[in-house]
Amino acid sequence: MVNEVLTVAMLVVMAIGVFSGFPVALVLAGTGFLGFVAAVWVDITDFQHLGLIYLRARGVLTNETVQFTSVPMLIFLGLILNASGVAETMFRLLGRLLTGVPGRYAIATLLIGLVLAPAAGVIGASVITVALVAYAPMMASGYAPRTAGAAVAASGALGVVFPPAVMLFFISNVFYLRIGLMYVALIVPVLLMVLAFAIYFAVTLRKTVEIPVDAPKTNLVPDLLFVLASVAVIASIPLSIVLGFAT
Repeated sequence: MVNEVLTVAMLVVMAIGVFSGFPVALVLAGTGFLGFVAAVWVDITDFQHLGLIYLRARGVLTNETVQFTSVPMLIFLGLILNASGVAETMFRLLGRLLTGVPGRYAIATLLIGLVLAPAAGVIGASVITVALVAYAPMMASGYAPRTAGAAVAASGALGVVFPPAVMLFFISNVFYLRIGLMYVALIVPVLLMVLAFAIYFAVTLRKTVEIPVDAPKTNLVPDLLFVLASVAVIASIPLSIVLGFAT
């Protein structure tokens, strides 16, 4: 019973830490350490087992898992995307390009999740970024809270499995699959899910009278070039792997 209570307590602490705005890396590391200290305190384990973390990590990284060496750089790319403001720019751009389309802000939210795919699955901040960028405009334009929340949740779920999401590197290693084949296998299903979600939002929101969200009427060309450049950088990763330029 103590194990179950400690597990639930760690999940609660982690959720509070993530949604409070603290850096996710510090929240995850701190939650794990506090959970370990609590486990020692209730005599579930002892501090001697702390040394097993190094042996476990070294065993994973030296067990012919060369693809893991690319994970830190992919995470770094996700951090750059989060800090570059591509989410805000893309949301503003798609909101103007999809004028007249029912559920345009919900559809834009889905596409933002795909752009932030390199950070999804490991950096929870990517999903939080989508929520911060898209939730308020959707609420201001007249969306129901559950609809706006559903769009953010769907965007985050799609980003976890859309290439080049970090989680795919670990899944391919567990199932002994080539990462390139996994990328190819997931592109079409994920895009079909995006299409299904987009159709759902367009149909369910067709009678919703959207309140125009105040946004600066800037030139679309700089925003379009910025978004296309970001998408090109992200697309180059799975394409280089699938085409054999990288392994």
